[in-house]
Amino acid sequence: MSDERALLAAICSQPEEDTPRLAYADWLDEHAGAMPKQKRGSVRMRAELIRVQCELARLPPHEEDVDTAIRRIELELRQGKLLSNTARRESWAKPLKPPPGSEGLRAHTSFFSFVRGFPGFATGSASDFLNAGETLFGLSPVHFIECLNIHGETGDRFLAQQWLTRARRLTISTNLYDRKGGLDGTDVTTTEKLFAARTLATLEELQLRNWEFGAPGSPLAGRALSSLRSLELDSGTSRGPQSFVRLGELLPAEVRLRDFSLSMMHYSVDELRIFADLAQARRLERLTLGLRSYDSAPLGPNGVRVITSAPFWVHLREFGNAQGYGGFTQAHVEELAAAPPAPNLRTLSFVSGQLGFGGSGFDTLAESAVLESVTKLDLGPGRFGDDTVQALAKSPYLNRLLNLQLGQSGIGPTGMKALTEAPWAANVVRLDLSNNSIKKRGIDALLSPRAFPRLRYLNVRGSVRSRTDKDRLRARFGDGVRV
Repeated sequence: MSDERALLAAICSQPEEDTPRLAYADWLDEHAGAMPKQKRGSVRMRAELIRVQCELARLPPHEEDVDTAIRRIELELRQGKLLSNTARRESWAKPLKPPPGSEGLRAHTSFFSFVRGFPGFATGSASDFLNAGETLFGLSPVHFIECLNIHGETGDRFLAQQWLTRARRLTISTNLYDRKGGLDGTDVTTTEKLFAARTLATLEELQLRNWEFGAPGSPLAGRALSSLRSLELDSGTSRGPQSFVRLGELLPAEVRLRDFSLSMMHYSVDELRIFADLAQARRLERLTLGLRSYDSAPLGPNGVRVITSAPFWVHLREFGNAQGYGGFTQAHVEELAAAPPAPNLRTLSFVSGQLGFGGSGFDTLAESAVLESVTKLDLGPGRFGDDTVQALAKSPYLNRLLNLQLGQSGIGPTGMKALTEAPWAANVVRLDLSNNSIKKRGIDALLSPRAFPRLRYLNVRGSVRSRTDKDRLRARFGDGVRV
């Protein structure tokens, strides 16, 4: 076996360790000079990518100080340049190709699929994985796999595969289809067998799509997901609070979820209340509430109150919505503003334009101590305008803020000037002002010598038209400007 193959084998056998990957990066640098001239640059860039992504993975997940936040941006900008070329990414994925007959199984080579220098994601059908899963895991340090539509005997065979012990994240569904190929519910038995599969005892992240659980008190095949830390329920069929009672039965008692997400399904305050009372959720650190459905009514302030009074509230580090929330309203935000202290809350997000209500809820939030520990605040697209931005600029509780997202928020020159003069702006290292109307006066304020002295990443796409102004912003803020 060649030195390179021995190093790649070590990486595949120890996918969680950085040492074999960094040793391979050193090998690439040492041997690049002896390779054909046209390959040398790509080989050295591959070595650099491994080092950059290993360092990124070691950074704490929450940007809690300026130096760490700046270093993260530097590494992400370099990572972006290294991964920008599609042909280069595909060459770096070789020889990670499944054998003939399993062409549907593949390691992803998209920009976001590389993890610590290698493709970390694989997708395919159940039959693809059954035919070549073991081979794939021998060729690539895959951590994350996606396999949809498993059920019945095929599902049993899939869940029995020993190479699944290598997976750390699994996206899966148990869809059933009628004779015409239309979706016909889900295989509840197979869904619950997931929670009993011994091959998934080391699984850390699970995304269930189109799920449905049995009734509380039904016989259990077992409980095996003792390492689970992240659970996402996506596009499922809830039987009301009973679904979450059943979830508590399926999860081992010793599990302590850190990350929980709901999206594209009907759920109510009662479901949230049952989940909040689960012993397995009491140390939750990240809660994401996605779109309930396109026609569902808002949860109302009671939903927010359930969250802010839950045992996990004092441990929560991230809270917000993704791709909508079925109607965050002024009343939601005002209820959040009245919540008890959240000493560990670092990220607060209100995304997807659900808050176009004039902004008075945000005005109240700006005066709330809930913001006191927040380092990332995502309020866009909110279309709330300059008055709310001025209220945020005066907030005495944003002194730890490092990352501010205000895309498509109706900000004009007055709001832009207020932001640059905010006392907390001196620490901001990331700023999204995309798709606003800041105009020349706002750009001039942004370019003033004292504005955002630590800023390393600035997104003003759709907000700046003039080439001259774009050049001025690049000259002031460097490679991190997106125009």
